[in-house]
Amino acid sequence: MVAARFRHYEARSERPLLHDHLLLSVKGQCMDGKWGSIHTLALYDGGREVA
Repeated sequence: MVAARFRHYEARSERPLLHDHLLLSVKGQCMDGKWGSIHTLALYDGGREVA
């Protein structure tokens, strides 16, 4: 899994608002060697384990 975080210090209104945007590539290799998407509901439910 690859993740990228983008930190922003302002809102679109140019008012101070510290926040992050995260972008995840949810691809994985299956046991048969093919590549596919990771089941995102399981990823969401187990979010603490991923972090």
